[in-house]
Amino acid sequence: MTISNRTTKQIITTKTQRHKCREEEGRTGLVYSLYCTLPQTRKLLCKHPAAHLKPQTNKMMKINNMLRTTSALKWIRHGRSSSTSTALRPTSSNTSLFPNEYDSVHMNSKTLPGPQSMALLEELNQHQQSGAVHFFVDYGASRGNYLVDVDGNRYLDVLGQIASLPLGYNHPRMIEKITDPKNLPLLVQRPCLGILPPADWSHRVNSTLMKVAPVGLTHVQTMMCGSCSNENAFKAAFIWHQTHVRRQGLPPTPVDLTSCMSNAAPGSPKLAVLSFDGGFHGRLLGCMSATHSKAIHKVDIPAFDDWPMVSFPQLRYPLEAFAEENAAEERRCLVETEECILHSTTPIAAMIIEPIQSEGGDRHASNEFFVQLRDLAAKHQIVFIVDEVQTGGGSTGQFWAHEKWNLVNPPDIVTFRYVYSALEPMLCNTMIIFT
Repeated sequence: MTISNRTTKQIITTKTQRHKCREEEGRTGLVYSLYCTLPQTRKLLCKHPAAHLKPQTNKMMKINNMLRTTSALKWIRHGRSSSTSTALRPTSSNTSLFPNEYDSVHMNSKTLPGPQSMALLEELNQHQQSGAVHFFVDYGASRGNYLVDVDGNRYLDVLGQIASLPLGYNHPRMIEKITDPKNLPLLVQRPCLGILPPADWSHRVNSTLMKVAPVGLTHVQTMMCGSCSNENAFKAAFIWHQTHVRRQGLPPTPVDLTSCMSNAAPGSPKLAVLSFDGGFHGRLLGCMSATHSKAIHKVDIPAFDDWPMVSFPQLRYPLEAFAEENAAEERRCLVETEECILHSTTPIAAMIIEPIQSEGGDRHASNEFFVQLRDLAAKHQIVFIVDEVQTGGGSTGQFWAHEKWNLVNPPDIVTFRYVYSALEPMLCNTMIIFT
C-alpha cells in the first residue's frame, strides 16, 4: 500500500515567517532571506555588518549601499529632508487599493537608526537579546506599503517585513475584521481551539482554508508557529510509519506504552527524517536537524545525528544552455537519495523539501526532479513533506508552488504559512491539514 492510499490523516501547515532570535554573535552581522512576489525577484538576500549597533550617517545610506543592508525593508532615500517631519501626514496616492497611502519615502533623522530608535534599543538591551533589531516602528503611522519608524522616517517596504504583510500596513478591511464585534470575544479569550472551539469554527475553516487546500488534502488543524507545524508534520509521519509499516495497522502494544515513558524502544523508536543540503525548515530541535542553510541556525544545538542529508541539485544557468548538465545533476541527486534510503542505519519515515530553497540561496530544480522524488518516496513508503512556507499563498504566481509539478500522486504533507490570517482573525498563522 502506498502512502497516498493510507487512511491516516496527513498534515498541512501554515507557517509564519520566523524572526531571528539570535544575533550572529557580532561575527558576520545579520542575514535575512526574503521573498518578493515576482518570480524573477523572488528572493533578496541582504547582508548588513551589524550596523544596527551604531548610527549611520546619511552619506552612508545612499542607494548603492542600501541594496546591501540587512533589513526586511529596502531603504530608499530621496535626498536630504527638512527638519520638519511629514512622516505622519497622509499624502495623496494614485492607487485606489489603499486609501490615504503615502506617495513617497521621507527621511527625517540624519542617522539611521535615528536617535529615538537608538535610545529604545539601549533600553531594550537591558532586558532582552536585541541583536536582530533594526529600528523601532510607529505602527499607528505606517500605512499601505510605507513603514514609519519612531524617528519619523518613512520607508518603502517592498518586501512586507519578512514577507508576512501581503496587504500592507493598517489596511482598512483588516482593521474592520479585527474590530468586528463578532470577532472580539474570540480575540479576547484566545480559546483552546483543539478542545474548546467556538460554534462557528467549522464554518470559519471551511470558508477560508479549505477553499484553497491543495488537491488531495481535506482536513485542517491550526498551529501556532512555522516550526511547530513542521515538528507536527514529523510527528505525524512517525506515527503513520509505526502504525502502518511496523505494526501493520494495529495499535501500540503495552510494551510500546511502557517503554516510551523512559525514552526506550520499541515505544520510542529510532526513526529519521531525510532532508536536503541548503534546506531551511525552522528552529525547533527536529526542524534544526532538517535545516542545512546557515551554521548560525545550528551551532551549539544538539542534533539528531542519524537524520541524513542528501544533495539538492546545483543547476547551472541559463537553463537552456546547460540542459544536459542539469539533467545529469538531478539524476545524480536522485540516485544519491535512493542510496541513502536503502543504506540508512535508521529507518527513514519522512523526507522534507522546499519547492524553491529560500534561506539556502534561491535554488531551484526542475518539475521532473520533484515528480521523481515524490515517486521515490512512495516506492519506499516514506512520507513526502513539501515545505511551502516561502512559496505557498501565491508568491510564485500560483497558489501552491508544487502545483507546477503536475503530480499524479499529491504530497502527503504540505506545510505553509497563512499570510492572510488577519482577514479571518481566529485562524492562526500556522495550520495542519489531514486527509
